[in-house]
Amino acid sequence: MSNQSLIKKGLWLFTLLLLGLCFGCLTAAPQWGTINGMLVDIAYTAISGATVQVDNSTTDTLSDGSYSLTRIAAGSKILALSKSGYTTSYRGVTLGRGETAYASAAILAPLDSKITQVNSSGGTVSNTNGSIQLVIPDGALSSTVNVQLTEVPLVAAPYPPPVGYQFIAVIVYVTPADAALAREATLSIPNSTGLADGTNVSFYGFNTALLQWELITATGEAHSASNTITAQIDQFGWIAAIIPITPAAGNITGTITNSSTGRAVPYASVWSSYFSTVADSNGDYTLSSLPSGEVTVEALASGYSRATGHVTVLPGSTVTCDLALTPNTTTGTIVGYVCRTLDAVVIAGARVAASGIETTTSTSGYYTLYNMPAGHTHVYAYANGYLNNYGEGTVYAGATATIEVYLTRTSEAVGWSDNFETDKGWTTSSNFDNTQWQRYLADYAYDSRDNLAPEYVTLPDYDSTLGKLPLAHSYNYYYWYGQMAEQDARGCYIAVQKTGDLDLSGGTSDPAYPYNYGYLDSPSIDISGYAYATLSFWTWWEIEGVNAATGYDQMKVQISINGGFFSDLAVLNPYNDPNVSREAYCAYTSGGYNLAGRWVQHSFDLTSYVGNVIKVRFYFNTVDELYNGFRGWMVDDFCVTPEAISYSSVSSASVLKRPDRGEIKVLRR
Repeated sequence: MSNQSLIKKGLWLFTLLLLGLCFGCLTAAPQWGTINGMLVDIAYTAISGATVQVDNSTTDTLSDGSYSLTRIAAGSKILALSKSGYTTSYRGVTLGRGETAYASAAILAPLDSKITQVNSSGGTVSNTNGSIQLVIPDGALSSTVNVQLTEVPLVAAPYPPPVGYQFIAVIVYVTPADAALAREATLSIPNSTGLADGTNVSFYGFNTALLQWELITATGEAHSASNTITAQIDQFGWIAAIIPITPAAGNITGTITNSSTGRAVPYASVWSSYFSTVADSNGDYTLSSLPSGEVTVEALASGYSRATGHVTVLPGSTVTCDLALTPNTTTGTIVGYVCRTLDAVVIAGARVAASGIETTTSTSGYYTLYNMPAGHTHVYAYANGYLNNYGEGTVYAGATATIEVYLTRTSEAVGWSDNFETDKGWTTSSNFDNTQWQRYLADYAYDSRDNLAPEYVTLPDYDSTLGKLPLAHSYNYYYWYGQMAEQDARGCYIAVQKTGDLDLSGGTSDPAYPYNYGYLDSPSIDISGYAYATLSFWTWWEIEGVNAATGYDQMKVQISINGGFFSDLAVLNPYNDPNVSREAYCAYTSGGYNLAGRWVQHSFDLTSYVGNVIKVRFYFNTVDELYNGFRGWMVDDFCVTPEAISYSSVSSASVLKRPDRGEIKVLRR
């Protein structure tokens, strides 16, 4: 079988595989979901700018204390919520594929303002009012640490206590939480419940990895004379003394509503003491297995003031406590389904966006958008294999609006790729015919080389390549901006060399050709049926090392929508000029300053362009006549795929490691 037949067969099998993968994406639920929640302080005031982390994903809380973690792998998750100057808390959620999970509100307490420095010789630490003390013995610490003791209100506990137990009034948070103790320290807390002298009290520490309380010691002792409880501890972090209780348990149920409209408030956080839950989509909640007696029930939701109720829990019974939340915001919530136009079948994993806020539909095709500005709005939906569409409606402050979106099926979204082994219709244009973008067949045995090396330029890999153009990233062909003419300046982008050009000048263009530029435009690529879109390509380049980052020898990636003007997507020039003595004859390459060039991959998120027909342009411009004797810009293995961008596969040299530089102001030299 010929090489050409093998290539055709391989491409045919690859196409079938890609079709199968895309079909699977349309029929199976996505492997990720979304986690939403809220963070407040002990006065129930929103905490903004706090960090919320789960797995390797992080986000910050918004001005109303809310947060949303998107594209999180399904499974049991532990969220860590922290902000400088506050205690760190934790929440556990179970996330289904393609679903949105709601974590109960977390409450952070401010750290005590007193900081005590303790070294390896030990010392005594107390909080500001002296109610808590920690005696650290000699040799317990291996280095000097700044210790803080914070008395934390019960409501700010990081997680419920062990089943069948209840916290006493004092919880202690000792920082730094990761400090290691070689010898036990003595912790002293107030005997606020009046336990008799000599009563044993169990002390627990909170295991942040397992999200559970673990016994430290069962031999803590109450002292009536000093009105304290003491215990030996061997760890910092969350510490709590727990006394057993054995009353018959009871339950509380109720509904959370909007005080202005009377409508249900979905997914509000509800708690009583350290027992907490999240209301469902109808505003209904249940708190189970509470100790009997009078309790306070509190509820809080994004965009509402906190509501409080009081009920008496009876052994073995269920009591009702309905709460009405008062809206304190100009935003509301949007919910709805994304369905097929023809038969109203729901579409799972569709991307839904409105007013800059995004989410994805669950396995049931359902979505929720929080903190939506009040007023008339459009909700846009995108799914692979469907034309994008929108629904519209009115959002009322503090209320929930329902907006459904229907999508019409189109051809399967299988992506568009080109390894340039055949001509797929790319177009080129330039201001100088001899130097332009060209589809280039790389053959190392007969390859073109830069004929200005080594007299006018010195190439970093001159000894190994003799200035030849590189082989393709894959197969044989790539696109190259340079010149192939049979002349002295072949293999670079100088156009016509200046008469009398000096040795090691970097290559100077003739004054009649002070600069040259060229465009390489892709065919039209239809991404109207995409939910997400990513552009990827491999590139090899070698340009001047003088002012390469300030706009000379520009390498721009541009995009056009529906036949319109091209706008900058990114600039591939290095972010900074080298802080070294920059000889004019030295190159800056895709491998670095004065280093051998190498093929690197770049990926760009095109999701904001979905629903359109696009063209991608590669634009090279020397800007002036100086230092134009280098090998130029090569592009290979171009593809636009209907998937969200994956930064994990991006080269360390990728332009995604820095912001888009946009238009570059050219500095004259």
